Amino acid sequence: MKLKNAIILLLASLSFLSCKTDTFADYVDAENEAVDKYFKKINAVIVHEKPETVTGEWLDSNNRKIFYRSSPGLYYHQVSLGDTTATKPKVSSTIYVRYSAKDLNGQMIYSAMEKNSPNPIKLFLTGSTSDIYGTGFQESVQYLNKGGECEAVISFKIGNQYSSSLEGGYSQKQLKYLPMLYNIRLVNVE
Repeated sequence: MKLKNAIILLLASLSFLSCKTDTFADYVDAENEAVDKYFKKINAVIVHEKPETVTGEWLDSNNRKIFYRSSPGLYYHQVSLGDTTATKPKVSSTIYVRYSAKDLNGQMIYSAMEKNSPNPIKLFLTGSTSDIYGTGFQESVQYLNKGGECEAVISFKIGNQYSSSLEGGYSQKQLKYLPMLYNIRLVNVE
């Protein structure tokens, strides 16, 4: 009788544990839900063609933020245009940026935005998905002009190679599948 109960308990435990394994599809579904919820919360407009603007922030006639969704899944919002006569960044450019990264609930993960923080972050744009800044971050920077600023929602599929030692209290696995909201300011391009 004890053996039978032990076997039943073991099978029930294995069954319960196997139900807790998330698949890649589960992470994608959770991300899509979080992104949709975020854009509804801030009442943003999503477009599939990049707005052409001469100056300023991308806003619609109702003063709602416009986010351009690129084909890989980057959501990009121009906050300020910057210097349109300066050299634009491209793959192989060395750039200097200030940025912050938050989860979609507003929890700060990392910030180098403050003017009193150490020098701007120096990056070499590689275009590689293995780079810590990922293709989504790099694509966002390439839309910017020197002095320009953007907000970008970047899915885990095209970014977020962060270390669990950063702020926010997330595990490495959680960070790996976390969509992030970046605020990026392009300081300089070499």
